[in-house]
Amino acid sequence: MSKVYTIFVICLFCSISSAQVKNEEPTEKDFYMEGSLRLSFGKQTRIGISPAINYQLTPKLSLGTGIIAEYYSSTTSENSTFSTGIYGVNLIADYKISRLGQILNPNTTLSLHAEQEFLNYETQYFDDEIDNGRSWTNVSLLGLKVKRKIGTKNRFALSLIAVWNLNNNSVANSLYNNPVIKLGFQF
Repeated sequence: MSKVYTIFVICLFCSISSAQVKNEEPTEKDFYMEGSLRLSFGKQTRIGISPAINYQLTPKLSLGTGIIAEYYSSTTSENSTFSTGIYGVNLIADYKISRLGQILNPNTTLSLHAEQEFLNYETQYFDDEIDNGRSWTNVSLLGLKVKRKIGTKNRFALSLIAVWNLNNNSVANSLYNNPVIKLGFQF
């Protein structure tokens, strides 16, 4: 997990230093709202929303934070069903990959996407060591995000986010199967 933080800090340092050298200002508005929907049906049913507010630090780097609310239902190996709520907060970093973005449509951007989620869950369903109450866990997600701006003012956008769970613990692995696919939106 320390490798993820090291990569994040290096990207942040490079972006800030390049913006200072070139004296660039962010080309888009500084603050913007973004979020993602989580929908999964089958043995596990997950319905969730994660709104966030982001700040565009440089033309390539944006940082944000948001909240997570999710309904989770699953069928166990004994064919019993349980349902619970999961909630928490997340920290988000997007770093635009400009060279690959130039190949795509001008309204489409490709970004390196990182999230650090802090989730509160019912221990009786996810943790073998503790059987009652609620507990917190953190999940590190890293992957790619493709964002397509919609409309003439480029105010709205849809995105497809594909990330991988970097944690190796039973709770994170039961919550997220790799790869994690999310549908995002910006307004």
